[in-house]
Amino acid sequence: MLKQWAVANPDAFYLSVDTLQRDEDLFQIVKNISERYGYQQFLLDEVHFLQRSMGDLKKIHDFLPDLRVVFTGSMALSIHEAAYDLARRVRIFTLEYLSFREYLALRHGQSFEKLDLDI
Repeated sequence: MLKQWAVANPDAFYLSVDTLQRDEDLFQIVKNISERYGYQQFLLDEVHFLQRSMGDLKKIHDFLPDLRVVFTGSMALSIHEAAYDLARRVRIFTLEYLSFREYLALRHGQSFEKLDLDI
């Protein structure tokens, strides 16, 4: 979804954070890209990969307030427990997985009844 958003929005920059070194400074990366190329939206995928992701996200929020940051990762619980207190700075959306049956209905318009696995 983030990649699709980036394609549809010319001021959005997509970054798969798990391609970086674990100790990279995400704040500095976002700041440099914004200043150099003018991006205003940052779409950060797998942000939990970085060691200091919570601190970097807080710093981006506090010191680069004109930027919009959307991030994904397996870290909803850690956001609430973070020492950096991101909980008041982010809105958390949980995206549930689709079953294969739901995927077929959405993608191909095919409807199937649930299977009963009782034998």
